[in-house]
Amino acid sequence: MIERHYTKIIDGPRLVTEIVAAGLLLYPDVAARFYGVKSNMVPPDSWDSIVLLYDDVTQSEIDTVDAVVAAHIPIPLPVIVQPVDEDGKPYVRTEIRPIDCTTMFTSRGDKIDAPQEIGTGVSTLWDSSSVGWTTEGAPSGWKRKIIDLQFIDSIYVTAGLCMYENVPFGSTLGMWVMYEAEPGAFVAVDHFVSDWPMSGTCTGGSTIDSSTISSALPPYLTLRFIITVPEDETTAKGSAALKIYRERTVIS
Repeated sequence: MIERHYTKIIDGPRLVTEIVAAGLLLYPDVAARFYGVKSNMVPPDSWDSIVLLYDDVTQSEIDTVDAVVAAHIPIPLPVIVQPVDEDGKPYVRTEIRPIDCTTMFTSRGDKIDAPQEIGTGVSTLWDSSSVGWTTEGAPSGWKRKIIDLQFIDSIYVTAGLCMYENVPFGSTLGMWVMYEAEPGAFVAVDHFVSDWPMSGTCTGGSTIDSSTISSALPPYLTLRFIITVPEDETTAKGSAALKIYRERTVIS
């Protein structure tokens, strides 16, 4: 057996399906080319992920596995479990909240650095006269601000609210889910809000509601808000709030 090591966090079941989809079958298939994958954390914040290959693996197959792992984004495959009561009868529920989660409304991410805290991290508040704006990636004549929120647990996004004042016509809000494939190098995983229009004043909030929930977003993913306003704008301001589901709202 040959072990192929990678210093990258993975989601095992998803990576297995991606390797199989690339043409390498999994043991015990009669034409199998690999045994599986495993991953271990290397303190303080690194990973050793391993693909277990057959002894007679070819260089072409190794190249294929390398490419699959390089492109891999470790989002867990959805797990659908029908909850049952103590009598074994399925629950019938009208709400979309996962059964092991609670609801949280927030305009902040979590504090990631120790001591970790829930709901006290980066804020979505923005002000067009403040620092941190850039024209890079924005249309000509416009500027944008990036606000990254991180969470210490997996979350599900279900709805949001966008509030703003004195915003010129044509300004927009976007929200992405990003994965940091390498330090400082982010890859887009999902694009939940695309150019949501902001114009004038809406202090009561413009609601964004999906009537459903996202898949579970693991804590190594980042929610990225992008606000775009005219380059010479200095009076616009705003914020955003999220309705999310998560297993806890405090650290006990």
